[in-house]
Amino acid sequence: MVQKRNRYLLKTSQPKPVTHTRRKKSIPTPYTYHKSVLLSHILTHVLHRTDKLIVDATLGEGGHSEAFLTLGKQVIGIESDPIILNAAKQRLTKFSPQIHYINDNFKNIASSLAAYAKQIDVILFDLGISKFHYFKSGRGFSFSKAEPLDMRLCPEKITLTAHQIINHFSEKELASLFTRYGEERRSQFYAQAIVSERRKTPFTTSLQLATFIQNISPPFMRMKSLHPATKIFQALRIRVNDEITILRSSILAALSLLRDNGRVAVISYHSLEDREIKNLFKNLTQLNENIYRYLTPTGGFHLHNDALHPSKSTTQHKQPTIQSSLPGVNKLTPTPLKQRSEVSFQTLTKKVIKPSNSEIQSNASARSAKMRVLIKTSHSL
Repeated sequence: MVQKRNRYLLKTSQPKPVTHTRRKKSIPTPYTYHKSVLLSHILTHVLHRTDKLIVDATLGEGGHSEAFLTLGKQVIGIESDPIILNAAKQRLTKFSPQIHYINDNFKNIASSLAAYAKQIDVILFDLGISKFHYFKSGRGFSFSKAEPLDMRLCPEKITLTAHQIINHFSEKELASLFTRYGEERRSQFYAQAIVSERRKTPFTTSLQLATFIQNISPPFMRMKSLHPATKIFQALRIRVNDEITILRSSILAALSLLRDNGRVAVISYHSLEDREIKNLFKNLTQLNENIYRYLTPTGGFHLHNDALHPSKSTTQHKQPTIQSSLPGVNKLTPTPLKQRSEVSFQTLTKKVIKPSNSEIQSNASARSAKMRVLIKTSHSL
């Protein structure tokens, strides 16, 4: 007897085009810049009039940074993808004296910004994927294009691809991946179907994979506005780029770089990211001890089992030196750990910040956005 969970798998030998769907393609023509999410909230509630130096840790196409620069702020933009970084540079050309660019992943924020420690007022992480990656990168982020299954945000620095995962991971590994990073309820079913299908025809393009998942999905899922392959693609992208693993350490490193009353703002787009940020912020606001005893020599924090613990490393590494190119921003030598001040943290708002209905109507990318903001306050010992 065929198991119940495989009843759709038997129908996939000759996939038929799906009809009667309510999804609509929304590829802009011509291509327009990504519209920044929660911008008005950031400008109104996160930024202060006296703020001078802002770090856009996920520069992307430069939408948030453009708004900061227009207000006269000085900005450091961090972007791992050199192609999209060049696009941002073209967009922000007129602000050249006010902005400094860093082509790196924000996981290295501690070393990248060591020269600006204790001078930074705000650090922004917008964890969304830019329109560029969906519509112009050609790396398989979109369901509607026959692009190579790549999904690397920075091909020059990442070796693992979605093609390797889909065609070489075991059924058990795929099911675990879809559950952990996609929160997909039918992870085992999809994993088994993919492994069975790839024995006949390897998956090579994003459209091929998306169409296959769509065809084997239950009819009621095909009628939803959310594509059946959404969670599978999310899981692949997160795994390829190691997004969740680097998120926590990067935020902690960013907090160590802020000046007194500095703020870290994080915009997430799915529950997996938001839960990670929520738990981290909750732990930090409840921590009453001197948090700087947990600083590692490179400016980050040592973490274990959702708590902060002293780093076991006693080796004092030499801090990298970076020449500041921004006027009024001095190059600093990081303070020795024994001279650190005690700090405390508090959230900007009790509840998560969400976009208004009007913003969602004008910018569909904002519909799932959530922002959490943490404020750092120092107390001299």
